[in-house]
Amino acid sequence: MRKQILIATMIAGILCSGCGSSGGSGTSENAISEGGNGTTQYTMTTGGSGAAYFMFGAAMASAVNNSNLGFEISSQAGNGTTENINLVYKGESDLGFGTLDVVADAYAGKGDYEETGAYENLRLVLLGHTGANTYVVWDDSKYQSFEDLEGATFGVGPGTSAFNLAAMALTPWGLELPDEAITVGYGDMSQSMKDGSIDVAIFQLPTPSSNITDMISTKRIRILSQTEESMAKILDDAGNGLVRVEIPANTYEGVDYDVLTFGNLNCIFASVDMSEEDVYKLVKTIWNTDLTSVYPYGNEWASENVYYGTDFGIPYHPGAEKFLKEVGAIE
Repeated sequence: MRKQILIATMIAGILCSGCGSSGGSGTSENAISEGGNGTTQYTMTTGGSGAAYFMFGAAMASAVNNSNLGFEISSQAGNGTTENINLVYKGESDLGFGTLDVVADAYAGKGDYEETGAYENLRLVLLGHTGANTYVVWDDSKYQSFEDLEGATFGVGPGTSAFNLAAMALTPWGLELPDEAITVGYGDMSQSMKDGSIDVAIFQLPTPSSNITDMISTKRIRILSQTEESMAKILDDAGNGLVRVEIPANTYEGVDYDVLTFGNLNCIFASVDMSEEDVYKLVKTIWNTDLTSVYPYGNEWASENVYYGTDFGIPYHPGAEKFLKEVGAIE
């Protein structure tokens, strides 16, 4: 039976976020530190306070720390995928949350990492929920399809990854996302649409998203759909880390048609130097923890994730690989 996370346990995990000694992963000597009780301490860098990464990290750390595994996890807030990659690569953090497409690029030395070179010490630990690229306009907007978007004003989520993915959706249509696209937090995106600051709101979030639902309280929305041809071009050009996503009709009120788009998976990654035994125990514990008490899509961090058998161009950590093979998630 999957372990239930009590609210008190989650709160304890959040309050402990940032406590404990900071470990590193650059070398085996720097990968860990000892707490006052002699227990091995690992650091997990998540996301901004209150965001999904932060909440999942707190819940995961609480589950691990309450399982008497011989080590503890200190979950701390971070500034997103790029910083988390750098922290783990340099040995300043042991585990990090991030979007898989960027982590895979870092491992392979592609995309934004062509100049820095490959971060070959990175390894996958767990896959997580999928963020769907979702272009939203008002139903009565003149922008009824991707090919109509010339001259539109765009709102895009914060971070390099969000901008790159938003731009990727336009490429098959011969369009570019303008540099002056407004960067706005997803919580404020719907308000930007309501006050007319933007014509198009671009979300990269799990489906359904409460941020999009909030827009529907004002008036009917339209979600732009890719075609099979444009979808094939996006995935061919993207390389590793992106997947095809279909948003079924009526997922959002008034959107009575299927939407074809793409998504990026979220993940936890670590240095290859982190203890194989400890990573095995960590993955096993998280796999058997009910994370739907954090977010409804929390089960995608375990057996409900259909992408574990996919080759994303970056290997699993040996400890994670051992467990995932035991449960049949990978071959």
